[in-house]
Amino acid sequence: MTHKAQVSKATQWGILTVLMLVGFASFLVLAGEDAPNDPPTPLGKFLLIKGTALLVFGLCFLAGKYLNRKGLLPDVEE
Repeated sequence: MTHKAQVSKATQWGILTVLMLVGFASFLVLAGEDAPNDPPTPLGKFLLIKGTALLVFGLCFLAGKYLNRKGLLPDVEE
């Protein structure tokens, strides 16, 4: 049994928008490449950047599942 929070639709859509923007930004960093005219990034820094982006993307996914269970995200119909 889960307890659903009573929040307005505007608040639910605001939370979803922020969650999606953070997830999308982390995905862009994860999928992005270095600029071709810049010197290559050292491997350690490259892996740190990509690993952090992957961690943030995964945390967005888990936060979305948690917030949905609590009723803080809107019901999106297809």
